[in-house]
Amino acid sequence: MCLAEGVIVSCPAPPRLRPAEPLLVFGALLAVLLGLSKGLGLTWDESTYFIFSDTVAAWFHAGPDFSAEAVRRAWAYDPFFNPHPPFFKVLDAMGSALTSGWLVFPLSYRFAHLAFAAGCLSLIYSLIRAKASRVEALAAWAFAILAPRALGDLLLASTDGPVMIAWL
Repeated sequence: MCLAEGVIVSCPAPPRLRPAEPLLVFGALLAVLLGLSKGLGLTWDESTYFIFSDTVAAWFHAGPDFSAEAVRRAWAYDPFFNPHPPFFKVLDAMGSALTSGWLVFPLSYRFAHLAFAAGCLSLIYSLIRAKASRVEALAAWAFAILAPRALGDLLLASTDGPVMIAWL
């Protein structure tokens, strides 16, 4: 319902979501996140992710050995040094393998986090866009990510940013 001249009336339907819109939003957002992240140095917890990613990648490339010792060594879970679940660390390994030829360190390791966040934000855009205009959809997720802490977490290879966006 909309308010027009003091009277509640039926709102006009927003223009339809075009199939390419989420892809354009994804590409533009990924490019912006990569550009912003490129200027950031390495943070203290990213090094743990990168070390873990390298051991998992080495384990995979050597031919996965499922012996207890090989898994313990490659997947080295430690509640103090390596406390987070491995999902994003495995994505780091894959992202780094895919992008290390054209992205510099540490951006190649951050690529998977940034792509995941851009994908989640594109999904949010699509869901909002189905009910609202482009401007309203872009504004809604921009307000979600432009809070300083949210944007800062999104630009790093840590679990916090992508998980926060996924919960939206």
